[in-house]
Amino acid sequence: MRAIMPAKIPDKLANLLKRLMSWLSQLTKKQRCLIVVAIVMLVLVGAYFLRAPVLVVTDPSFNRLYGRERQRDRVLQTSLKLYRRLIVVPVSEQAGSDTIVIAVEHAARVPFAVLFPYRYVDAASLYKDNYPNAQVLLMMGRTQPPPLRAGITVVRTNVPVDLYRAGLAAAFLAAQNETEMGRLLFFDDENTPALHRQIFLDALSRRGFTQEVIFRNPQEQGAHYDIVSAVLTSAGYSFMERESVTPIVLFSWINPAITPSIVKVIFDDSPLAVAAEALRASSRLDEVFVPSRSKVMFSRLAKGSFRLWRLVHLKIGTKSKKTALQFQ
Repeated sequence: MRAIMPAKIPDKLANLLKRLMSWLSQLTKKQRCLIVVAIVMLVLVGAYFLRAPVLVVTDPSFNRLYGRERQRDRVLQTSLKLYRRLIVVPVSEQAGSDTIVIAVEHAARVPFAVLFPYRYVDAASLYKDNYPNAQVLLMMGRTQPPPLRAGITVVRTNVPVDLYRAGLAAAFLAAQNETEMGRLLFFDDENTPALHRQIFLDALSRRGFTQEVIFRNPQEQGAHYDIVSAVLTSAGYSFMERESVTPIVLFSWINPAITPSIVKVIFDDSPLAVAAEALRASSRLDEVFVPSRSKVMFSRLAKGSFRLWRLVHLKIGTKSKKTALQFQ
């Protein structure tokens, strides 16, 4: 019996293949193509869910500011870009490092990478200590990073590239404003370096804006008159609240749906917005610079929305990008 059984298995397999070939021969060409497509899709979907996911640590404050529907859309878009799941790991603002690490471990035993906001730097260091081979990224934004545990990749916003694109957008909006003569207002409470400001001014010049540009800290007093467009980085919201006409370029994580209609362009450097680019650029480097994700509010623009979209999605050339990065 033991000698006969192995011989019967190939016969059964051969018969099964004959039946399958006979069934396929009865199908039309269109039906066979549909079956092939279905098999390919099944393989791709299976591979997508089998790949190690990317984890992003968030908290209730961020989730409220960002918006649930927007977060869901961003997670889906980033997952498709990376061809692996992006999983949000919500934690309490008061959670300790141990609790945050446990939440990350519960989300995925062996993730492809874990992205921590800077406020959870201690949790990022503890996770890296527990899993030295894990890819850990710390989202710093515009802040200069302090000394960190070796092996953690610091992700910072590519400020020069962002300011250049913001300058192009601000000049475009100023030209669209019916006021023929007017000034441009730039709010920033982080004391933007002179070299970064020059990049912003170069972008304005490229778009033909030659009027006065006011760089102002929100704490400074002063009248804001004859303003044809404004740029708000991490401050100046009081200006946005009392204005009703001046078009604004806004740097913020806030949900665009709850901003006033004068906000025409938003630059978002939140962990969810830059996760895909950060992972593509990191390659386990010590520090990477990633531009913000821009959004043009098409419904708030009377004309030229596509041209504005092209400006803020400008692909900075290699030479310009190197020039920008050396200012970091």
